[in-house]
Amino acid sequence: MALTSLPETLLAPDVFLPFQSELKFFGITWWDSHGQLSKEGLCAFWTLSSMIFCSLVYKLGPFYSPLLFKTYSNLPKHEQKEWDVRYASMPFSALCVWYAYVVLWDSDFFFRDEKHPNILRTHATTYTQLGMAMGYFIVDFIICIKYNMGGWPMHLHHMGSLMSVSAAVFTGQGHMHSTWMLFTEATTPFVNMRWWLDKTDMKNSPLYFYNGVGLFICWVFARIVAFPPFFYVIYKQRDQIKYLSTYTKFLLYVFPIILTILNIWWFTKILKGVLKMLVKPQTKRE
Repeated sequence: MALTSLPETLLAPDVFLPFQSELKFFGITWWDSHGQLSKEGLCAFWTLSSMIFCSLVYKLGPFYSPLLFKTYSNLPKHEQKEWDVRYASMPFSALCVWYAYVVLWDSDFFFRDEKHPNILRTHATTYTQLGMAMGYFIVDFIICIKYNMGGWPMHLHHMGSLMSVSAAVFTGQGHMHSTWMLFTEATTPFVNMRWWLDKTDMKNSPLYFYNGVGLFICWVFARIVAFPPFFYVIYKQRDQIKYLSTYTKFLLYVFPIILTILNIWWFTKILKGVLKMLVKPQTKRE
């Protein structure tokens, strides 16, 4: 099913504001005279909405986390912060997978032959997704830096993601590539579950074992196998690179390579963990 044949409200919900005059700012029309948001307006709306949602989930964590998990109160303060910041990444991961499926797999929007270069194609749906992603990455990056969560590899990953999404939003370039890269967030639920189970002293439980296997499989497909086709598409579109700004070119050439190296490095750690679990006696996991 082509993207253009899907109901617009399913992927990029129309948003109307109570204003009867058109707003233009920085040469961009944010909403028309009927109060309907433009593609850029939708992006700004969902960026702000995402920031508010992620901030509320994080800020309210200390109130509802102790009610849901008894071990939460026994954790050090910095681990409680990391516990709470992981909540918002769960629905964000699901959205990234959903949009990647609809835009890249179920649609030919970015792949059909047209005069307009693939690398410059945008849609209200991609602006909606990138707006949600930018809001999430802004909040998550600030918290990770403030409390030094994940160390420099995670900081580099989040900074590169925020820079790439922001570039796609402000230039209208590389929306397909940003959506493809965001698909890597599919591994987030498994990573979060591994961390939560570790902090609740459930490393020897069957759930920890099966989650580790799920993380391994998901990582292979979302962060290893997905990259060769990505680089092949860039190669096929090499004649369109000239349309990109210098900044976008830099990110397109550099960040995917950095992310690939980080993914392989993290994968070696996951592989070691899975092998370690597999060689454990079955009695220790029960």
